[in-house]
Amino acid sequence: MSALDGYDVVACARCGSCFARTLPTQAAMDAYYACATKYDDAAEPSALDGERYEANADDIVEGVGRLDASVLEVGCATGGLLDAPAPRVAVFYGRELSPVCACARRESGAAST
Repeated sequence: MSALDGYDVVACARCGSCFARTLPTQAAMDAYYACATKYDDAAEPSALDGERYEANADDIVEGVGRLDASVLEVGCATGGLLDAPAPRVAVFYGRELSPVCACARRESGAAST
């Protein structure tokens, strides 16, 4: 399986937590993130991206149910969701495996990659 083949996202019937299954091998993921991701050449987020990030941030805050929680977005690309102007949890972190995306985030002056 290649990192570009996709994977299934499933939800736990008991708690509703979502997760990816049938993931690519670690070697495939390492090779993919060492070269590029679909966000590497992305321009500044569009107005539609901003609206989507804000709606997603609102959903996360609602799902967490507390404004004093910490949230970690794994695979944050260049951090669009982290910058969403929505009601926020106390701490919103992001981690990114793509060196290009993480570097772009750091160069923007933002934290959390």
